[in-house]
Amino acid sequence: MEANEIIPPLGELVKLGKALDTRMSYFISPGADKPVSVVRADQRRPVSRNIKTGSERYGYFYESLAPEKANRRMEPFIVTLVSCDVVEPSTHDGQEFLLVLEGQMVARIGDRTESLGPGDAIYYDSSEPHYVRCAGGSK
Repeated sequence: MEANEIIPPLGELVKLGKALDTRMSYFISPGADKPVSVVRADQRRPVSRNIKTGSERYGYFYESLAPEKANRRMEPFIVTLVSCDVVEPSTHDGQEFLLVLEGQMVARIGDRTESLGPGDAIYYDSSEPHYVRCAGGSK
């Protein structure tokens, strides 16, 4: 991470921020100091978990939707899921709200598995072991 070769999963950034008494946003947008953040559709920058090999190995990449907003109480992202074989359940403080814009995905929270499609949403406590993955073969 220090060599800028990998970016940990979002859940790990939450844990790292808590351990260092800072917000996870510090790691993905350290210059966040403005009262308002506007991100135009053509200006979003995808962030891959593995900078050298891309995101496909890990199943997702994401775009921050408020990288310059100071004192955020939430972390809004657009997450793109891609097919992969790696499934890494995560637990961390907080909650997650997901809205499927297109494609199909599977969410596993604790012992519960849900299949979601366009327009479906899921909201859960991230302290439960969870993961989401692409379903159906397309992003």
